[in-house]
Amino acid sequence: MTSRLSVPVAALVGLLSMVAGLAVGHLVGGFISPSSSPFLAVGGTAIDLTPIWLKDFAVRTFGSDDKVVLLSGMAVVVGLVGVAVGLWSRRSRTPGVVLLVVLGVVATVAVLTRPTAGAPDVLAPLGGLIVSVGTFVVLHRL
Repeated sequence: MTSRLSVPVAALVGLLSMVAGLAVGHLVGGFISPSSSPFLAVGGTAIDLTPIWLKDFAVRTFGSDDKVVLLSGMAVVVGLVGVAVGLWSRRSRTPGVVLLVVLGVVATVAVLTRPTAGAPDVLAPLGGLIVSVGTFVVLHRL
């Protein structure tokens, strides 16, 4: 019989895994190029894909703090996704690992589609992906 993680433990495992991966990705990005940070690349891509009317609304509503609001909102969403990853993996690590890999691929694509992207920029999201999945597997096992 397979044991299940409790809801709070599963949520914490997912959240900590996401935070660890993002932290490493952002740190590596700081050494390579700010645009290689997965967090900033996804934020930049979200801004690029946002309709003009919504961008104008954000600037009118938040003024020069529009990017801070976007990044803060992204941080909340990332945290919630991390919790969901943990909760979907209460019985087995597999769903969590698959979701983290998918998110890592999305972050890598976001980094590589930035205007100034180069081959070394892929190291930041890949480093974050490896740390996120590794952290998830270790914490889930504990």
